Amino acid sequence: METTSLFHTASKRGISSSINVCLLLEDAFSTSPKSKINLLQQKVGIFYIAIYAQNNKLSDMILPYDEIMNKTKRLLLYTFPGPGDKELIPKKIAKSIIFSLVAVKKKGRVTRKTLVVSSVLCQMLKGCMYVSYGATHHGKFSQSFDRRGDNAPWRRRGLFTCLLLSIQKYSMELQKECTIYLESRLDNVQTYSNLGFEAVVSRD
Repeated sequence: METTSLFHTASKRGISSSINVCLLLEDAFSTSPKSKINLLQQKVGIFYIAIYAQNNKLSDMILPYDEIMNKTKRLLLYTFPGPGDKELIPKKIAKSIIFSLVAVKKKGRVTRKTLVVSSVLCQMLKGCMYVSYGATHHGKFSQSFDRRGDNAPWRRRGLFTCLLLSIQKYSMELQKECTIYLESRLDNVQTYSNLGFEAVVSRD
């Protein structure tokens, strides 16, 4: 999977003006024809978006970003139900760029329904980017959402990996050398190590 020239053009514009980025997944990423994510986008419209949460003018004629932010919040709170997370997640959302993949059900040119299938919160800090929360939808791509649904889980299709790749490329547009820090629970450390992250163990 690789990012496209359109992805980089849109990302540069988003960084320079702090405006939301919205592209069809197929326009943002080049994928293998037989990959799970490519087979999925042939069945349902999926948008790649990067929302600047501090941007007051969220919704536009493409997607309802304010609604997507609320759905992202519900997804993360469902995934991380701890009392500390309940307090922290809204605060992190307010300070982050929200990278998401959103499945869209349309009738003609009108968007009827959106589903946040994967989302990552990322803050731009001095010399680095910090990923605080991320999750993929726990449910399935059901026919109740779209008649072409295959009833398979949204997970294990490469959606979350796609977002981590987008953050890596996004950071390179920000500055050539930019470290990405990702906070993880212990049971997920091996997964992120397999994706190229290096584990840092606290000595506290």
